[in-house]
Amino acid sequence: MSTKQTVSRTRSLKGKEALLEWCKQQTEGYKDVDVRDLNASWRDGLAFCALLHRFNPELLDFESLSKDDAMKNNELAFKIAQEVLKVPALLDAEDLVSMEVVDELSVMTYVSMLYKRMTKQSRSAPTSPTATSPTGQTRRTLFDVLKDENNFSEIYEKRRNRLSSGEVSPTSKTSRARSTSQELEQENQAENEFK
Repeated sequence: MSTKQTVSRTRSLKGKEALLEWCKQQTEGYKDVDVRDLNASWRDGLAFCALLHRFNPELLDFESLSKDDAMKNNELAFKIAQEVLKVPALLDAEDLVSMEVVDELSVMTYVSMLYKRMTKQSRSAPTSPTATSPTGQTRRTLFDVLKDENNFSEIYEKRRNRLSSGEVSPTSKTSRARSTSQELEQENQAENEFK
């Protein structure tokens, strides 16, 4: 699936499904991580660690983590998220490990907070490594796409401000600039529906 198709598919999803799709994309390719839902897939803590590692590989050594040490993985992820992203540890590592059924609403709330903080900080965060598909082809990560969309928003705002302040000379280009402004505004509205 191309990046354009992935973004289009993610934009057509809403709420829980969109969050789950984002988690799947961000954790794809990580050893022992298979996000299929917003409850049991998170019990061993590796999915949380994979999200943090994808955001910034310098935050933790993912390769040193073991699926068998769920308590350590969860504690590490919650500590890093709280210190770096300022996301409070709404979940308790011990509860996640010992619960018979992981509370989906709690995981969904916590992961959505991670998503918001990561996308907000993605402009200033180090560039995420290029992910590689199983066929060896490189692909862009969702953070790269979101970064481009944020850059688009900034360019749009600058253009709109220039048009409204009268910086654009009143020539035949003005009508073209107005239609471009309207197109940009429509695209920006569509982008905001995704958020």
